[in-house]
Amino acid sequence: MRYLTQTHTGIRVALLTKHTDITQYPEDKATAIQRVLEDFQQAGNSCSVYQTDVSNEEAVRRTLDRIRKQGYQIKGVLHAAGTIQIASLDKLDADALYKTAKAKNQRPLWLDRYTTADSLDFF
Repeated sequence: MRYLTQTHTGIRVALLTKHTDITQYPEDKATAIQRVLEDFQQAGNSCSVYQTDVSNEEAVRRTLDRIRKQGYQIKGVLHAAGTIQIASLDKLDADALYKTAKAKNQRPLWLDRYTTADSLDFF
């Protein structure tokens, strides 16, 4: 979103996040999210937040359908979901590594599946 803030104005973004209340995230992540959203909006852009558990395929489908029913076109997808692991990759145990990889590998498939009919400019 920082790149978009620096290069474009008038963008409308739908943010799919597990918690619409960013205070539910660890303090450092909540602060970073708040800063990015404020910069984005101060640059003349807007962001709607949709509480969606992106680990739930049906929730992703319903949310994308809801966005379309509200009259918005989905023109691109930025996948930034992940899990918070305070360790370098060589220090992660098998379970932590699996959760991190799952967030990056499985969920974009659902985003891809439910945006195939959209005329995307980027994915």
